[in-house]
Amino acid sequence: MTRTLTLAGWVIVASCWLAGAASAAERVYKTTDKYGNVIYSDTPPLDAAGETTQEVKLREPNTFEPIPLKDREPWIVPGLQESDQSTDEVAYTALTITQPIHDSAMRDNSGNVAVSLRIEPGLRVGHKVALYLDGVGVARAPVSRFVLENTDRGSHRLHAEVIGAAGSVLITSEPVVFHLLRYSRLTAPNPKPPSE
Repeated sequence: MTRTLTLAGWVIVASCWLAGAASAAERVYKTTDKYGNVIYSDTPPLDAAGETTQEVKLREPNTFEPIPLKDREPWIVPGLQESDQSTDEVAYTALTITQPIHDSAMRDNSGNVAVSLRIEPGLRVGHKVALYLDGVGVARAPVSRFVLENTDRGSHRLHAEVIGAAGSVLITSEPVVFHLLRYSRLTAPNPKPPSE
């Protein structure tokens, strides 16, 4: 005959198990065997031949009582007013493209171009950087470093914008022009004709 436990039965079993676990955890034993190995356990060894066992006195654990949520002060960034934290009206003082350098030439046959930006103050949570290559948006992310892949050879104009959480443009960088050199069959030297 199979018997099943009711919810009340499971509660009683769980509380007995927890009480047993709590009382067992109150005692710790340190045993050193004849070879010098140290073993910690919550039960004393059954066969103590050639071993020394002593009970370890446990210290009271450190506890922490957090401040109730209703009594906590709101977190405020030093130097910013409350209105600055709750809106997109952040006064960015600088947005500069530091890489590639203006009017620089670079060679990358795969067309990869590393882009680095300097943003002051740092990019706020919820804000993103949008990159525009020759007037076309090519990237948008909450970072200050990008890699443009498979960029066409030739001269390009690059600028960046910081976009607020509401979608408004908060600051725009000065444009940078760079020249990308890639291998092309059109510019490859003509092969010598085969000798007769």
